[in-house]
Order: sequence, then C-alpha cells, then structure tokens
Amino acid sequence: MMANRPAYPSDLTDGQWEILQPLIPPAKHGGRPRKADMRAVVDSIFYLLRTGCQWDALPKTYPPKSTVHEYYSDWRKDGALQTMHDALRDKVRRKAGRNPQPRKRGLLRGYDAGKKVSGRKRHIMVDTMGLLLDVCITGADWRDRKASIFLFHGAGERCTELKTIFADRGYNGDLPCLLAKSFTGAVLTIVPRHPGHNTFVVLPKRWIVERTFAWIVRCRRLAKDLEYTAAPRGWFNWR
Repeated sequence: MMANRPAYPSDLTDGQWEILQPLIPPAKHGGRPRKADMRAVVDSIFYLLRTGCQWDALPKTYPPKSTVHEYYSDWRKDGALQTMHDALRDKVRRKAGRNPQPRKRGLLRGYDAGKKVSGRKRHIMVDTMGLLLDVCITGADWRDRKASIFLFHGAGERCTELKTIFADRGYNGDLPCLLAKSFTGAVLTIVPRHPGHNTFVVLPKRWIVERTFAWIVRCRRLAKDLEYTAAPRGWFNWR
C-alpha cells in the first residue's frame, strides 16, 4: 500500500499483491516507459468493481481514470485478465489440496427467457468449489441449450481434464450432451428437481453455482447490467 494515499476496503493487501504482481503483463516494447503504479491501477479496478461507481467517480487518490480504463481495456482484450483469473483460481485449488485442473464442474445455468428478463443473460461454469471456469454473456432471449456451444467451447480451451459436467434441465437434450463431449471430453449429467416439490429445495451440485451467483452480486458493479458493451469474447446477440 502506498503511504501517500488512504486505504479503501477493496484495496489489495500486501500478501495479495505479492501473489498478483508477477501476473501483471509487462510494459509494451517500443512505447514510452511505464510510469503508472500497477498496484494502484489494480486497486482502482477493484474499487470500481466493489462500489459500482462510474469511471468519473474514481477517487483522485487513484491514477487518472483514463490510465485505469486503458489498462483495463487492454487486459480484457488481450486475455490478460482471464490469465490472471485462471492463475489465481489454480492457486486456490492447490491450497485446498485440489488438482489445478478440475475434473468435475458445477451447474451451468442462466436466467430463463420465460421469466421475461430483459437485457443480458449470464451463463457460467464453475468447479466444485464454486470458482469460475468460464462465462458466456448472451441476450436474455437465448435458451441455455443455444448458448451451450459457446460455453463448452470456451471451457474446452482451458480445461483439459474434465470428466463430468453437472447442469440443470435447461441444458437437457442430445445437442448439449454432444457439444460437451466434443469440446471438453466430459459427460453432461442433468440434475433434476425432486418430484413433488414446488418450493425451493437445495439440490446436489446445483447449489454450488447459485452460491457463485451470490458471490458475484456482492459487487455492485456486477449486481446490475450497467455496461453499454460487454466483453468481446462470449457476447452474442444472433438469432
């Protein structure tokens, strides 16, 4: 933590920065020397995520919003954020005594268009610890089966040891099973509801992804869809 600026709850601790610092992409070759404090840039991004504030509302004790936004945009486009996330997830799994490459995956789920939800729809894949493995963002009118091709394809690029994928009934059918096997090599297993229950009941595996959604919406920036555009990979609005 820099001594000349106040600390915010979203700021990295020294221990967290020690882990994340080696994952920060190096400065580009041939350009001007990097002058921005990378820890302050990362803290600025976490502050924005935690509070849900506008870019213009970043505290003046952080680097200029243009600097922070430039790094954030570059890291999102070149895959650096994904690489950092994957590396940190692997560290968490190793610390928990797990294989860095998950062999089972938690529930896949998005909000059903039948619920008349407007806007975008998140389709997520998590491991059995609830850590994100892949995210696909589509229009709210997309059915889960339709989005599964992009979700499974993205997962197959990064996860090579999957054996089983648990999903809800939105992913039932021959096509999702074929896509899961083709892209990830895993068997798709549907977790049905308990017959006779019309109220909420905690189901094996399905609760894991619900908990991950709960973790996500703790960040105000992610609780509501406030962005004009979404990340290039995984954003589809075809019919």
